[in-house]
Amino acid sequence: MEFNTLTPNLMVANVDASVAYYQQLLGAEQVSSVPGPEGTGLQWAMVRIGKLELMFQTEKSLKEDVPAIPAAVKPGAANTIFIRMKGVEALYKKARTQATILAHLETRFYGMKEFTMQDPDGYMFTFAEPVQATPPSSGQVA
Repeated sequence: MEFNTLTPNLMVANVDASVAYYQQLLGAEQVSSVPGPEGTGLQWAMVRIGKLELMFQTEKSLKEDVPAIPAAVKPGAANTIFIRMKGVEALYKKARTQATILAHLETRFYGMKEFTMQDPDGYMFTFAEPVQATPPSSGQVA
């Protein structure tokens, strides 16, 4: 058995708006899409951000594809998508003006500098970068 990638498929209110949001904030590139019925915008799209991929799908379309999803389930989530990256400080500076920040940039006890933001559909993303340990100076006991 071999697992290769994890690509979240996020239920969103408006696929076109979600694609535009991630293009503006994170420089996402739209790589694939499915138009909605009768030219009503996109019903599904995939974007790529570096090596990461995200899919966005309308509530109606996703619930048609997976009828077992309860009617009460709406866009947004009660979990956090954790993304390890380089350049978290630069992203945080940009996100502060374009996203809802739920947890500000902070170095955590487990060695990650991270922050958590929420997108317009309620999904929570934690962006984290490993912190390099500072080597002891010569003459100091480690």
